[in-house]
Amino acid sequence: IESLEADGLSFAIDPLFNGRLKAGAIIPSFRKKVYFNYIEMIIKDDALLSGFSGAVLEDVIDKFKRVLEHYEKLTEQEINYRLLERINRPELSEALSLEILYLQRAAKSNMRGITLRKLFDETKNLLPYLAPCMLMSPISVAQYLDMDAEMFDLVIFDEASQMTTCEAVGAIARGKNIIVVGDSKQLPPTSFFITDYTDEDNLEQEDLESILEDCLALGLAEKHLNWHYRSQHQSLIAFSNAMYYGNNLLTFPSPDELESRVKFKYADGVYERGESKQNKREAEMLIEDVIKRLKNEETRKQSIGIVTFNSAQQAFIEDNLMQALIKNKLDTAAYDSDEPIFVKNLENVQGDERDVILFSVGYGPDKNGKLTLNFGPINQANGWRRLNVAVTRARSEMVVYSSMTSGMIDLSKTNSKGVSNLKAFLEYADKGKSVVSANDRINTGDEKGVGYFIAKDLEKLGYECKYNVGVSGFRIDAAVVDPKNKKKFILAVMSDGRTAKESKTARDRNVLQQYILKRLGWNVLRIWSLNYFANPKREIKKIKDYIEKLLSKQSGIGDDKKLISKLVKNYKQANLKSETADAEYFLDENNKKAVLQKINALINVEEPIALKSAVKKILNSYSIQRVAPKAAKAVEDIIRNAGLIIEKYADTEFVRKTPLKFNILRSDDSENKRAPSEIPVNEYVAVVIAIVEDVISIYRSDLIDAMSALMDINKRSQEFVSAVNFAIDYADAQGLILVNNTGKIMMN
Repeated sequence: IESLEADGLSFAIDPLFNGRLKAGAIIPSFRKKVYFNYIEMIIKDDALLSGFSGAVLEDVIDKFKRVLEHYEKLTEQEINYRLLERINRPELSEALSLEILYLQRAAKSNMRGITLRKLFDETKNLLPYLAPCMLMSPISVAQYLDMDAEMFDLVIFDEASQMTTCEAVGAIARGKNIIVVGDSKQLPPTSFFITDYTDEDNLEQEDLESILEDCLALGLAEKHLNWHYRSQHQSLIAFSNAMYYGNNLLTFPSPDELESRVKFKYADGVYERGESKQNKREAEMLIEDVIKRLKNEETRKQSIGIVTFNSAQQAFIEDNLMQALIKNKLDTAAYDSDEPIFVKNLENVQGDERDVILFSVGYGPDKNGKLTLNFGPINQANGWRRLNVAVTRARSEMVVYSSMTSGMIDLSKTNSKGVSNLKAFLEYADKGKSVVSANDRINTGDEKGVGYFIAKDLEKLGYECKYNVGVSGFRIDAAVVDPKNKKKFILAVMSDGRTAKESKTARDRNVLQQYILKRLGWNVLRIWSLNYFANPKREIKKIKDYIEKLLSKQSGIGDDKKLISKLVKNYKQANLKSETADAEYFLDENNKKAVLQKINALINVEEPIALKSAVKKILNSYSIQRVAPKAAKAVEDIIRNAGLIIEKYADTEFVRKTPLKFNILRSDDSENKRAPSEIPVNEYVAVVIAIVEDVISIYRSDLIDAMSALMDINKRSQEFVSAVNFAIDYADAQGLILVNNTGKIMMN
């Protein structure tokens, strides 16, 4: 003991003697103290770390986000400007005047006697200016574009795994550069119409199965796109990610991650082997589910896709589904939409996606109870690719109807990778993510970053928490289970841990990742590890207060006017000089300057103002109480030609000079009360932001109710509802708020 004290290590043994530590904890305690002192020393000696402020950094990140959004909008405008400038150049019009005349003639004659090939030939110099980007199939390229025409700077192939090289050559020949986009783990081109002849003497000259495979064989430069965009729930892609992509796809967990969105429904049906090759019981269950979903007002909003293993099952479902839809008067709901219901088999579903995918396996025991392991295309050499395509079509939910379970498939009787993968998938659908748990590192002991300690501190306060939540390279540091609903998380706590460290760009780390989490429905709070290290109790209290706020706001908000009190300003009326004039006064060119001065005086004080209100106020200042059509038209023309900004919000045009401010709501007096359509979008947005900041997240209908109460406007007024809906969409487009995939509105 004396030796330890002499070496300055009394801190390691004092807690042992005063009873704060047990003997077995002295070594871990010693290490912790050494590490703590080491970290303190590093922070103290580093100018950036010692001066770190989480609040300042968050302000910088917010500014960075706004700059990015502004830059993206400016980029769109710049591209549009450059394209228009190319077309409107005088020298271009002169050089291509004949081609312009030919195009105008073709348009006026409705292409009478002119083929597309001839049109493209006769306007081959003009076409690149009018249509610098063209979307065409390889066959269309060969049909309509002359080989001698000026080449494209870039040719891009999509779904390249399904395109043969011989199909692609024609388009390649018309370009200077190519980008080939595809997934070698998805379907190759169909071989139904292709000869299987192979030149054995010149094998090195034979095409591979697709243009994608040929490009890979040539060793062209590769870029892997690992962010997965389609699945709104991680369980929908977890199987393929683990089975086919080595868990390298970057996917994002959902707030309801605790419950899988891949469901298994045992049909107890019979596969009519050697007869119809159909499974009628499976089809009936699936069709019943479709009808049930379309009858429900909420689930009807989700688009539906049906996938089958074979064409016989596809045909049976198509026929019987149509009859069921007509019988229940649901055919319009099923087909009259942006994404109508489809029924496809494994061979032709690639490239399609829907909110909900209903998957009919079809195969199973026959009428004698015998199960043979012949599952059609799944048994083929690339059968596993077909399975990969089929099970990755859903955005929000997938239901698997099957008359066989994974336990019925005996892998000792086959060496097919497709059959082996099908067995694994059926088990995954039935039992959930435990099947891919080898790749699921939730709450494992090898990654105890700051999220682990935050989770443990929150658990001491009575909250159920997980750390390192996710099954891919992206993880949520700590996630808090909703005390009122144990099937979902209420909060994601993000820190600057491993996920932040491995993010390749500041945009990914500070903008996109949180944006995607919020789109998926997460409430997100950021905690900086340096702040947590310096004062863990303060940061945990910050999280606790945020959780309590979330829980208190789940029941909605009242009509407390204090919520918008900081926004409310008196509506200042412009003091316009009273005069007397008749309608003819405004038509006289000599009077327009005086009218314009009065218009500017009005706009300077009352902007943004509805155009019709501005016209009315100008006429009233000239003692014209009843709006005379000729006078009103003349005043409106003066306003439109005055160089002012005129924008339409919802169905109403507004006039202004300066940028919109989203922090003000003007209160009307009883004599000058504005109709809901006369309130400009920025004032509605100010109220939207105030409410969303207070409640953290809210559904659109609840937001409209809250705004109605706070603004004293009848919520049943269609004029008000239209104006608010426009304001919500406007604020979302401007990046001021975010409408996530669940329909909830939160701050961006």
